[in-house]
Amino acid sequence: MSYARPVIPLLIAFIFGIASGNISPGYQIYSFAVILISSGYLFFLFKNNQNGISSPIILFFSLGYLAIQPWVSEVFPSNHVVNFAGEKEQTIIGIIESYNRSRFVVKVEKINSISVTGKMQITVNEMKFFEGDRVLFSGKIKKIKNFRNPGGFDYVKYMAFKNIRVSAYVSNKKIKLIEKNNRSFSYRNFMDGIGNGDAENIFKSLIIGDTSCVSTDLWNKFNKTGISHILSISGFHISIVAGTFFLFLKFIFERIDYFLWNALVKKACALIAIIPVWIYIFLSGMSDPSIRSGIMITIFLIGLLLEKDHEPINTLAFAAIIILITYPPSLFSISFQLSFAAVFSILLLPYKQKGILISSLLITLSVTIGTLPIIMLYFNQISFISFISNLIIAPIIGFTVIPMGLISLFLYPVSLTLSGLFIKMSIVILNIGIYFVDAFANIPFAYITTITPSYIEIFLYYAFILAVFKCKTRRFIVIGVILLIFTCDVSYWCYNRFYNKNLKITFIDVGQGNAALLEFPEGYTMLIDGGGFYDNSIFDVGANIVAKFLWQKKIQTIDTIILTHANSDHLNGLFYIAENFNVKNFWSNGEGEKQYDLFVDIIKKKGIYHPNYKELPREHIINGVKIEILYPSKDFIEKKQVEKWRDINNNSLVTKISFGSTSFLFPGDITEKAEEEIVNLQDNNLKSTVLIAPHHGSKTSSTEFFLNYVQPQIVIISLGYQNYFKFPHASVIGLYNKRDYKILRTDLYGAIEFTVNEKGVTYVF
Repeated sequence: MSYARPVIPLLIAFIFGIASGNISPGYQIYSFAVILISSGYLFFLFKNNQNGISSPIILFFSLGYLAIQPWVSEVFPSNHVVNFAGEKEQTIIGIIESYNRSRFVVKVEKINSISVTGKMQITVNEMKFFEGDRVLFSGKIKKIKNFRNPGGFDYVKYMAFKNIRVSAYVSNKKIKLIEKNNRSFSYRNFMDGIGNGDAENIFKSLIIGDTSCVSTDLWNKFNKTGISHILSISGFHISIVAGTFFLFLKFIFERIDYFLWNALVKKACALIAIIPVWIYIFLSGMSDPSIRSGIMITIFLIGLLLEKDHEPINTLAFAAIIILITYPPSLFSISFQLSFAAVFSILLLPYKQKGILISSLLITLSVTIGTLPIIMLYFNQISFISFISNLIIAPIIGFTVIPMGLISLFLYPVSLTLSGLFIKMSIVILNIGIYFVDAFANIPFAYITTITPSYIEIFLYYAFILAVFKCKTRRFIVIGVILLIFTCDVSYWCYNRFYNKNLKITFIDVGQGNAALLEFPEGYTMLIDGGGFYDNSIFDVGANIVAKFLWQKKIQTIDTIILTHANSDHLNGLFYIAENFNVKNFWSNGEGEKQYDLFVDIIKKKGIYHPNYKELPREHIINGVKIEILYPSKDFIEKKQVEKWRDINNNSLVTKISFGSTSFLFPGDITEKAEEEIVNLQDNNLKSTVLIAPHHGSKTSSTEFFLNYVQPQIVIISLGYQNYFKFPHASVIGLYNKRDYKILRTDLYGAIEFTVNEKGVTYVF
């Protein structure tokens, strides 16, 4: 090879190989053939003292493709835990490998007394076990599944990269300790005694990587201020460890003549600093991000040792390729992408020889610019104060708390008193840091939520940065081409959002629940229900599914939210939407209890228009789309006092959406009594092209009397896979089949998108 920086093209080839293997797995035999041929050709070139350009790239592409296959392959041994997934409850014995909040990973040993291999993720109500404990529990083993929405997070693959293919929910009554791990690292137990305040929990996160106790509210505040990277052990922490020891050793060795006269100060410092780096990684739990960061820092220190520090970009590429060879799924890790984007930005953008203060400002700015599109991709946030908070809060925590925490860690075997003293001093400083975090997060317009950039847009962003700072010839032509492509991209999205003449309705896969996005002609948007689990602190459907789906479609404004009724599987996903999107109107029947009242408080606080149900017009026409509110009657609250069947389900707000000759009926969770009443009230106006199955296909709904009037061609059933309620009921499916309805289910097909125009209606899933 004859490249100025030979590792860079090999790294790019290896990355593309891993990405290709992830997208299209299963062609290992072809990869082996290409590897043999290219290796043979390289040997021929080497033997004849010739240079080759394409062969090494082809070889590394094939190696990358092959390297990722163990994580994306669906071939498992017969005794793998994935083969025990099903509806039957099973007895499981295993050892806890890790835990985070209410979830822990178990290395399974036996299922029903049968020896097995593999890992599984367990969800419990209350965590009371630790790493290394052997536990016995019973539960239903389920294959991990995705919420299948366009642009949604691939949770199945994320877990597969951790070698976890199945999960189970276990009640506290059905799990017990068999054997306590007495070999567990006792410093963790020592730290558990320091308390459970915000500062104490952050200290545990910083020093031993335990983020399980950091509250969601505090985590969000760190996100808003742009310094959430501090909370998880990563390159920031590892570099502080390496830098602290490097400077300390430099101070000592510069006073020893032998090292000075033989120019060994820098080399000795680099060599010895590697040791505390890996001690810290080991003591902090050997997490994947810390190992990746350790490899990166180690290679940079070796570069100093070998006097290769003049080629930092090539060294960075070498570190990346070593990490990817060691663990190919690292490519898809957020921490990997952020770490290398940050370091690459520091190396790329000019800041050197500007003085300490100016250099610090420029480094912070470089990291902010370099990581911006990745942060938008995964977190949909831009913090306008991250620049300031990284200059103020990060040094407070990074250069005081972490070093003192490390001193406490190393003092623990010597003196519990001294170790505890350093912890207490760290807590005092952390409380100061938390004060600044809280103050910054509450500054008006401290941050904004953003749409999700596409991969093309991310590529154009980095191409623009490279063109500005590194392009030496035809710079303005290159920049002009990039801006032209970006303009075309923006025009495409603007047309789709604001000038499209079709009605689009997407039934979002939210698991057990309902949520539908309606995109009217000319950009008006409506959201009918938001899905939701019982407890948003365990999993927030609004934040993790609905919002991500909307941002992926470049939507930040919801003109109208309609809530059919205030059950958690329809309401809870709307909390995040109301808080983080520009919502203009909210329609509901006004009925609900504590959770609904909390949501209405948000509506009032945000100034969202919420008309009284009795005053809400029963018919609206918006950009050619007709919206009719068919049920309940205006006096349903008064009737509820007498007729006890009028519960929260039967009082669902029923809406009919019509565009041209196509119509959709959204009946919420009404059951037999309400179906009978709505027929008496609306009669032939119920007829619709598409029916959303009432109450997720429950046997108490979809009566023949009701269906005789709706006469749908298509039925949508929105529900969770293998849900607890066993929806849809077999009798309902039988009735739909008897009537030759086309049945589309979100648990089987994922999100279902309908497009309606003058030609009729089409759908895709």
